[in-house]
Amino acid sequence: MIATVVAIVGAVVTVASLLISYLAHRHQVQRAAVLDQREARLQAQEERLETRARAVDRRNDLAQASMIETNITVVPSGIHEGSATPHLKIANPSNQPVLDLRITYAGQHITGAPRGLGPGDQRSIPLPVTTTRGEDPTGFLLQLVIDFTDASGTRWRKEGGIGLQQAASSPNGEQRWLPREPPVVGPVTMPSARRADGPPPWAPASPAPAPGPPARRRRRATLLAALLLLAVLAIAIWWLT
Repeated sequence: MIATVVAIVGAVVTVASLLISYLAHRHQVQRAAVLDQREARLQAQEERLETRARAVDRRNDLAQASMIETNITVVPSGIHEGSATPHLKIANPSNQPVLDLRITYAGQHITGAPRGLGPGDQRSIPLPVTTTRGEDPTGFLLQLVIDFTDASGTRWRKEGGIGLQQAASSPNGEQRWLPREPPVVGPVTMPSARRADGPPPWAPASPAPAPGPPARRRRRATLLAALLLLAVLAIAIWWLT
């Protein structure tokens, strides 16, 4: 009889131990999944902030080059009636100088162009071509290529009056032009790092969530196993006495 009681008690203890181990393992797996999700969210947020920072840096790089204004006006000739000369009007409204200015029209270098523009400077440069009054100036602008160096030392090209290309060095040391980019519009400001649906990145990590239903179920199961073990021990003691 005693052996039977001991066997029952041992079986109950074994089952209770297995149940507690299973619940503990399940809790660890759930906890690990929550931590993985949180880490993935933080990594995605960091990538978004890095992308925004790179965009702001690029806007800063393009800022002065984007301010360079070019347009064509057709000036009537004072000698030949009906004829006119297109003039390139180029302006630097920024507060920094533009250096190493080079202007090319239809593949021909304009030697009379200024070598640079100071802050707020503007120049009118006649193009080596004649036309008639009322001619659409757009065609002349499309044949213009303007190269210049901004205050930071970056070389730029503005071709056809649209877009900007930055100069870069090829592996063999030759200069090449990167793909055309649109000029930036508006002031350059650092976007807020705070998301509309989350805290700022410098805020401390959120505390661990309070125990939810899985944790409560684990505690109840542990308590139930302990009560079952006590009940079996009580029955065994009563049986022996």
